[in-house]
Parts: sequence; structure tokens; C-alpha cells
Amino acid sequence: MLPLLNYDGITLVIAIFIILITWYLYKWHKFKQNLPRFPGRIWPLLGNNFMNIYEKAGGEMKMLEDQRRLNSDAFCLYSIGFTITVITDYKLLYEVFVTNQQKSSHRAKVPKIAEKIAVTNGITGASGRLWQLHRKECLIALRKLGLGVTTLENKTMLEADALSKHLSTLESKTSIDSMKNIFATATTNIVFQLCFGKRFVYGDENYLKLLEAIEAILAFTKIDLRILLPKCIRNLPIIYDRKGDKAVTGVNFLKEFLYREIEVQGNDVDEETVLGILRNKQKILPDEFSEKDIMAICLDFLIAGTDTTSVSLTWMIHFLNNHPDVQEKAKREVKEVLNGRKPEYADINQMPIMHALILESLRFGSPVATTLFHRIVDDIVTSREYILPKDTLVVGSLFAVMRDRNVFKYPDSFDLRNFLMDDNQILKPDNFIAFSMGPRICPGEKLAKLQLFLFATTFIQNFTVSAIEAFQIYLNSSTDKMSSLILDFTNVSLIVTILSVLLTWYLYSWYKFKRNMPRFPGIILPVVGNKFRDPYEKAGGEMKLLEDQRRLKSDAVCLYGLGLTVTIITDYKLLHEVFVINQQKSSHRPTFSKLVDEVAVTNGVIMASGRLWQLHRKESLIALRKLGLGVTTLENKTILEADALVDHLSKLGPKVSIDSIKNAFATATSNIVYQLCFGKRFVYGDKDYVKLLEAIETVLGFAKFDIRFFLPKWIRLLPFVYSAEYEYALGRLVYAKKFIVKEIELQGTNVDDETILGILRKKQKAMPNDFTEEDIMATCLDFLLAGTDTTSVSLTWVIHFMNNYPDVQKRVKREVKEVLNGKKPESSDINRMPILNALILETLRYAGTVAMSLYHRIVEDITTSRGYILPKGTHVTGSLFAIMRDRNAFKYPDTFDLRNFLTDDLEIIKHDNFIPFSTGPRICAGEKLAKLELFIFIASFIQNFTVSAIDGKCRGPNDADLGIARNPLNYEFLMTKD
Repeated sequence: MLPLLNYDGITLVIAIFIILITWYLYKWHKFKQNLPRFPGRIWPLLGNNFMNIYEKAGGEMKMLEDQRRLNSDAFCLYSIGFTITVITDYKLLYEVFVTNQQKSSHRAKVPKIAEKIAVTNGITGASGRLWQLHRKECLIALRKLGLGVTTLENKTMLEADALSKHLSTLESKTSIDSMKNIFATATTNIVFQLCFGKRFVYGDENYLKLLEAIEAILAFTKIDLRILLPKCIRNLPIIYDRKGDKAVTGVNFLKEFLYREIEVQGNDVDEETVLGILRNKQKILPDEFSEKDIMAICLDFLIAGTDTTSVSLTWMIHFLNNHPDVQEKAKREVKEVLNGRKPEYADINQMPIMHALILESLRFGSPVATTLFHRIVDDIVTSREYILPKDTLVVGSLFAVMRDRNVFKYPDSFDLRNFLMDDNQILKPDNFIAFSMGPRICPGEKLAKLQLFLFATTFIQNFTVSAIEAFQIYLNSSTDKMSSLILDFTNVSLIVTILSVLLTWYLYSWYKFKRNMPRFPGIILPVVGNKFRDPYEKAGGEMKLLEDQRRLKSDAVCLYGLGLTVTIITDYKLLHEVFVINQQKSSHRPTFSKLVDEVAVTNGVIMASGRLWQLHRKESLIALRKLGLGVTTLENKTILEADALVDHLSKLGPKVSIDSIKNAFATATSNIVYQLCFGKRFVYGDKDYVKLLEAIETVLGFAKFDIRFFLPKWIRLLPFVYSAEYEYALGRLVYAKKFIVKEIELQGTNVDDETILGILRKKQKAMPNDFTEEDIMATCLDFLLAGTDTTSVSLTWVIHFMNNYPDVQKRVKREVKEVLNGKKPESSDINRMPILNALILETLRYAGTVAMSLYHRIVEDITTSRGYILPKGTHVTGSLFAIMRDRNAFKYPDTFDLRNFLTDDLEIIKHDNFIPFSTGPRICAGEKLAKLELFIFIASFIQNFTVSAIDGKCRGPNDADLGIARNPLNYEFLMTKD
């Protein structure tokens, strides 16, 4: 093989590195030229502080100071392919979230590996049509349950009484945290009553765990890029943050808590709850309101309706501590308006000071400092000439927007005059967006305002707060210093640390992955695995596999490379367990790379999966029955083709070759299939048809459990991967597809109904989406591939074995002559020909024409009775060759002997291990057709010809090429007409 380039290794690495750096810098410059500024130092890949540079306490103030100093309205954070634009200006935020709402209302995509802990449905985390539907139904549910009328208000008033009574039991000296926990219990009780019709007592241990979980989730800064990363990356030293792990644990705890509650409630739930309303909706729209959706919606209510409202109430207590004059004015107003009675929401219109206190607490406290992630789904060009490209993540800094110096009179201090005019009228600034804005505005805004007013008013009516020894907690004070992203390492040390962590993680993952799987033979190299090219790839590979398995008393073996795992099963019982007992988990075909799709056939009968495969297979079997399989129609066609085959063979000289006989059989078998599919046949030797048969032989001749089949072309062309034979095989597959497409086009739409094409055309009219032109082509190609080469190769093996075993040929010729007595063979004659039947069965067994089943893809973990765990995504194939040479099943497993199927009194023996057509739902759909052809063609051949070795020499019985069809190696022999 030629070297990749005529450079030494170091020069090559430097050249590649320079090209990559140049490309990276060009792409980076082009990407960021129309985006807002990128603050801080920008590191390659890591970006400008992978850990948000405004992460610590007081970070919002630092951000606000930066934005004001630079007169900026937005900035960007970037790292490892993620870009976040943080908008700090109201008008720009309005333009993105409201004016361009169709492009900006989606949520961030979550990596597959993070989906287990992420909540990507419900209201908060969902996107698109499902989000719109869930949001709409939740708003309807809130209205049904009394939001806006007295029903929900009465529940909130009763909870306010319970809150007041609980607070009365506390000591006069308390803490902000304890107040927050108590408020959290009150707000959560409202949400829990809404969702499930029940509440908790204050101090309930399970309930406190629930509140801790919610707090842990919301304590993790939500514009931190780490939340989008899988655990293996989040745990790296330069990225790890304990808060992030606590948040993930909190999400999992909450999900389990809610699933348990939903399960306890069952199906007969109170219809006057959110759960009851969603259950009713589930009956109408089961796909849109799954159990997971219902859990996610309840989780959204709980998270959004608990912590943020309770934190807002806590900020209010904090501000009353810091501003006794405000507390005094609010208490005076409450006393004058209520005069000892309980507050109602309508009272807010008579309490401007109380109203302003709530609004200013929401503005200056900013319990929700930034919006959640919005994902841009189409480029947005703003009026300020920013270009926010598709897939950029955008958040709005509500903290900065609500401290705008151009809008609020006292933006940087707590002052009721920001909302209260001299005549006690309430101001309504546009910049007050405590509940966000646009389609993603908090759906529970009205509920939150109701709770804030009733709980705060009840508190002020009954309690007074004051600082101990005039100690005050200032919002803007912080002793925390900003943390640096990059630890005190040199660049070399950092790289070594990352590589060490990655290597440790890889080795641990590999050990965990393979410990419950069958053995991995050969040397296992990192990434490349145990021989990227299959160790059983060459001629005779099946024998080597069989010998290894017998020597090690093993029932399965694994191949691994570039993330792909193939398990080869060599034991019948284990294969039955995987392919039959676990058929729901193991009947799918592999998922192909997008770059392979153009040559791979992923629909039809053979390579399709799921519902489409079941439908196409069912219709193909129906078509075969309609066209005469099992009755005389198809049998008559086979008998006529057998006559044509005999005529053709009679024209060949007495000296023939295995390959020439195989080509003749291939024409005969493919003619049967072609008549079934298109109602026409070819004459022996037709040039175009010979090319098609060669293409089929090439495709099936290439080892089908080679991992290269799943790889895109640019990887297959790498020096240590490249195979000219494989690339040629792919080209031949494309040729076969084009041949079939051309035939379908020639036939047009008015095709013969007595063909598979005609039957599929009719089905296409009834089900156009399930029977596309591509599906029809693939189904016809499947018939041709499966019905041509494997059957013709099996017929060739019969000739080969008769060459090697003249005594077998004599016995079978005698039987044919006695039974048929000169007439043409019919399928019913097989019952009177046990020797010929045994010859066919033993040929299929010993030759192992199809040595391996095609790949099956595991779609859900399978734990076998032998302790193996086959994980989701593993590819499994059965070694039919090894199974049909099992020493415990066959008397003479390693020799060609009719006694493996024939008793002394000429009765046929049936074996479970005899599975030449595979097993389970993926068993060959054309098994009956193949058996019919084998009998008619072989009986006709034996009736008319005798074969013999030249000078007593021929190939050995095991000499074969390895492929999907296992071919006997070519040699010459004598064939004489009887």
C-alpha cells in the first residue's frame, strides 16, 4: 500500500495542526463578527470562561456594571460548540422574544446522554407543537380550577391562615433560611393542592426533602453551559461543580417523587385537580399526554410555583428588615384598609403601598435573575445589526433590564417610588418583566401575584420584623471573589490532567461495558478494538471460529471497533433466547450512518425495522401466496424453468467448472424470482442479466459482518480501513438498485396484477406513505438478492458434494429413477425420496451456504439466562455454520454424511439446530420457495446428468469463499448426459 504522504510523522502532524488552527480561526472570526461582544479572555474551544464569568454571588452586579461602562446591550458566552447570548436591554429582548417569537421560542437541545435527567417535555422544557398544546391545556386547567375567581383565592386564604398559625409557634428570633422554608411550604401546598388535591403539614420530613430538591435545582445558575453537558464531561476537574451534581440529583428525586404520587392516585383521580384534568385529556390524546408528559407538567408546576414565589416573599421580609420605614407605612395601610378582617385579592386596588412593595421586591430582589434558555431555530437579524445564528442559545437578563437607568428613577436602590407616584398611583414601566416576556412568559404569573399579595399582607397584618443589633444584609455586598476558570496549572499540566481523566474514564467504561458480555478474542486496541477487520474474515474463517469456540467451550464471541459492537452467537439455545424469546428487543436492523444511506437499502423486507418492516414482510408473504406458493401455479413455473435449465446444461461440454454450473443455477433461480416480481424471464447467457447476477454475487460475496459496512466513506478510505473489494461491492449494490429502478420504470403503472410489482402497486394506491417508489424498489431487490445467489450456491454445493462422494450420487440417482420412472419431478415426490431429501438437508447443513445471519440490532438491554448482558445498540448475528455443526446435536458434525438426517429405515430426522434459513421473526421469508426450487432443480439435474471428478481429483468438501453466501471454490469436473 502506498504511504499516505511522503513526509515523516512529525512534519505531517505539524501540517495538519496548522491547517486545523487556520480553519478554526477563520470560522471563529466569521462566526463572531456580527454577534454581541465576548467579554473576558477567549480560550480555544473552552471559549470565554466555560464556567459563566458572572457565576458567583454579586455576579449580576458585575455584569450590570460592565454593560453600563461599555454602553452595551448584550454579550456572548461561548464554549465547546455552545454559544449563549445574554441580552440586557428591554427593547432588544422584546425584538428577539416577541417580534421574532417564531424563531426564538424553542428550548435548548439536550444531548442524548443527558436525556435521562433532563425534562424535555411538559411546559418549561418542551418546544414546538407539544409545548404549545401543553401550555394551552395548563392555562385552561388553571382557569377551571378557579384562577381568576374565588375558588383558588379561598384555598390561598386558608393556606395563609395555616402559614400565620405556624409562624406564631416559632421563637421571635428566626433566620432568613427558616422563613424561606416556611414560605416554600405554603406556596408548594397551593401547587400540590392544584395538582393532586392534597397538602402537607409544616415540617413534614418527606416534604422538606422535596423542597430541598427544588432549591438545589434552582440554586444552580441557569445560564451555566455545564447543564447541557453529559456527566462524563461535567466531572472533569476544570468543569466540575458540586452544585451541578446536586441539581441533577434533585431532578431525579423530584421525578421519582411525582411518579410515586401519580401512581398512588391511580386512574380514579379527583377531576378538580390538574392531574384529573390531564387524565381526561390523556384519554382523548394519549400520544400527546403520556405518563412522562403528565409527570413533567406537574413537575413544572411544582418547580415554577414553589421556589420563585417563596424566594420573592423572603426578599420582602429582607427588605422590611432593611427599611423599617417601609414596614411601618405598609402596616399602617394594611390596618386601615382591612380593619382586622382577612385580606382578599380585590383589596390590592386599595393598597398602593402594599402593591408597590411587592413590585419593588420583584424588581430589586430579582428572584429570577435571567430567563431560561431560548434556542434560535432560524437566523435573526436585529435592528441593531446583530445576527443571532440558528442554534444560538439566548437568555434575557431580567436583573439588568429591571435596573435600567433610563426607566427607573432609583434603579440601584430599593425604593417604592420606582412604582409609586406622589399621589399613590401605581406606575407600570415596560421594563418590569419579573415573569419574563413573549410566548414563554410564566403561565403561573396570576397565581404567583395572588399568593404574593395574600401571604405578604397576612404576614404584615400579624407580624413585625426587625434586625438584631441593627445588623443588615445588603443585597449588593459580597465577600466572594470571582473565581477564575482556568486553575493554577500550566497548559501542559492541564492537558495531561484532561487526558488522564479521559483515559481513566475510557478504561472504566470499557471494563464496565464488557464485563457481562461474551469474550472478545484477539488483541483489543483502544477505539479500533479487537481487529477492526474481523479476525474470522478470510476463507475458512468459519472453521477457525468453530475451532476457537469448541476449544474454549464458548457459546458467543464479540467484535468491537470504532464504537460498534458485534456479538456472534454460536449456540442454538442462546440464539433462540435472543432472537425468539426476546424478539421484541432484537428484531431491528442496524442504524446506518447518514453518509452510508445513499448506498444502503434500509427499507423493503431485509433491512427495514419496526412497523414498516412488519408491514412489508406481511404483504410480501401475502403476495407469494397469491402468486401460487403452496399451490401448483408457482410449482409449474419452477418445473418449466427446470426444463430450460436442463436444455442449457446439455449444451455445455462434458468438462465444466463449478463457476459455470453456479452461473447456470443462478440464472434459473433468479428467473423464478424475476417472473414473480415482473412477469418476465431472461434467456441463459443474456449479457445484461449476466451483469446483474455478477453484481448480486459481488454484493453477497463480501463478508457481511465487516464493521466497515456501517462507516461513512471518508473513514472507509483511511489507509488502515480501506478495502478495494469492499468499495467495489458497494458500487455493485448501486448498480443492482439502478437495474431494478429501470425495470420498474419500463413497467410503468399499468403492470400485471399477477406479479409482486402489480400487487405492491395496488397497495401503494391504498397506502402511499407506506409503499413509496423506494419501498417497492427495495422489496423487489430483496426478493432478487435473497432468492438468487443463496439458492444457486446451495445447488452448486450439491454438485460439489456428489463429486466428492460418488456413492451418495449413485444412491440418489437410483432413488430418482425408481420413484420418477421417467416423469418430471413434482414437489409431492419428496415424501417418497428420503435419500434426495437428506442430500438437500445435509448440503444446507454442512455447506453452511448462509454462514451468518444478518445483523440484528438490540433496541433494549437483554439479560440472558447465561448471565450475558447485551446492551442497547449492540449488533448481534448468529453463526448458523457453527450451530449446524454442534457436536451435541449431530452424529457426524464435521463430515458430510446423510446419516445426520437419515435413519437406518430411511426416516428423516428433524433437528432444532437445523436453521439454514435463520430463526425468529427474521427467518427467511422465501424459505418455502427455496425448498421448492432446491428439490425440483436437483431432482431434474440428477435425472439427466452424472458428475465425476477429473482423474479422481476435486476440491475438498470444506474449500469455500466467505461471504453472505458461502461459495465452493472453483475447479473443473466432468458432467455427462444420461
